[in-house]
Amino acid sequence: MKGTLEMKEKRYSGRVSSKGTGAFYSPNQTFNGISALPTPLTESLQTLFIGTADPHAVVEAYPHMIVKVSADGTVDSIENDVKFVTKGGEVVDASDVSFLPPTPKKVEEDNLA
Repeated sequence: MKGTLEMKEKRYSGRVSSKGTGAFYSPNQTFNGISALPTPLTESLQTLFIGTADPHAVVEAYPHMIVKVSADGTVDSIENDVKFVTKGGEVVDASDVSFLPPTPKKVEEDNLA
């Protein structure tokens, strides 16, 4: 029964990835593109990533999430241990949230002629 004894709820903040391919959620503060770096107390907490075609809309709609982490900082079950928080403060289960799928990378065709 991994992680069942010492589960802690942490508030994660969302930010758009530097490549624009998705959104990262971590326990560190983020505001207007400024992100606090991990500290010894937060560096072992698992960061979550959402691959999506519209990461700005994801972070705008859900700027925070509430995550239950085990004693070693990992998330046992995204389905059960992650809740999204809307701009208005409403808490939404991960199973009730959907995102635009990531845009496939362009594959260059080989010129065989």
